[in-house]
Amino acid sequence: MRKVLHLIPFPIANALHGGQIRARETNAVLRGAGLDVRTACIFDAGLYPNASPDIDLSGELPSAPWQLRDFVTAKAFAENDRKFGAFAELLNAAKPDLIVFEEPWLGKALLKAKAQGLFTCPILYNSYNVEFIAKGNILADAGISDREKWVDEIRDLEREIVSSAAVTACTAEDAKTLSPWAETEISIAPNGATKRKRSHLSGILHQGISPNSRYALFVGSGHPPNVAGFRDLVLRSLPALTSAHRVIVAGSVCDPLYSELESSGLPYMSRDKIGLLGTVTDFALDCLIKNASAILLPITYGGGSNLKTAEALLSGKPIVATRKAFRAYEDFSDADTVTLADTPKEFGSAIRHALSRESRKAKEDPRLERLLWSNTLKPIVEIASRLARV
Repeated sequence: MRKVLHLIPFPIANALHGGQIRARETNAVLRGAGLDVRTACIFDAGLYPNASPDIDLSGELPSAPWQLRDFVTAKAFAENDRKFGAFAELLNAAKPDLIVFEEPWLGKALLKAKAQGLFTCPILYNSYNVEFIAKGNILADAGISDREKWVDEIRDLEREIVSSAAVTACTAEDAKTLSPWAETEISIAPNGATKRKRSHLSGILHQGISPNSRYALFVGSGHPPNVAGFRDLVLRSLPALTSAHRVIVAGSVCDPLYSELESSGLPYMSRDKIGLLGTVTDFALDCLIKNASAILLPITYGGGSNLKTAEALLSGKPIVATRKAFRAYEDFSDADTVTLADTPKEFGSAIRHALSRESRKAKEDPRLERLLWSNTLKPIVEIASRLARV
């Protein structure tokens, strides 16, 4: 059995954010393909206090905007003799036939190890975004004045990785951007989702949600594009909702949104139309989705493919989304359940319409099977299986 070392920059047990979920599912399909997978999660334990890393990257970091913590933490890892020594030991013990790694951040240490002859096997880079563009947008939204120097560093890292590895990207647009640096063709493996049964959860409402209210649901991590999209498209729509309409938010995005709500200047009457639930259990989330009148996808910038879009499509619920939220899922943007809106006025009108119309059962769409993880990640399995046997 061929051995694969899977390097991941965060824990995947009890996965919450999209990166963790994609990495967990990638790990699962590689195992399902009969490969002998050793998983090494290398991250700052301070960011995930309930998880234990294989190598802990916590410690003093160079000064940088918090939005770049993943980049500067991994850069410091590659430059720290003790931590890099632990990485060298890990590589020696694993003796892999293939190394698969998620996101570019561990790439600096990996390429350093390759240059030192610590391994000779092929590398497969599982790209989630074109990070120099994604980080550039995040830093611009945050008003970081020296962002160009950081963008240049990240671009250089991505260029070096892509020129040294086989690559999968989440979207055709991302693949087109990365292709000039690649030695081989870049395969596309968009995010997927799991189809969940929720029919038995009808009428089970989260505490604080009135049975007399209809609500639109937004679920997300604290990733800056989630915050910015909700701030720019949904908060501005709250005054136009009726007294029986609510917007419910779940996930770690609630923490930064609380600050946005406090500084929004919205009257309390409008603020009462939003419920910030924070991180909820899988059961609570299933109940929220089942009883929602619509799912919101207010993504205004970012790269890769939005995992929540696949989840929303598989839920069968009405969806109000930006066109940006449907990157990699353009074939589904004409579905009966989907309303696309890119301006605050359009988005607010679409939310009101979704909450005002009668609920109806979505038509069965056989295309949705394509969104299951076992199908979206097939390119990764095919490339890994081939490379591990080289």
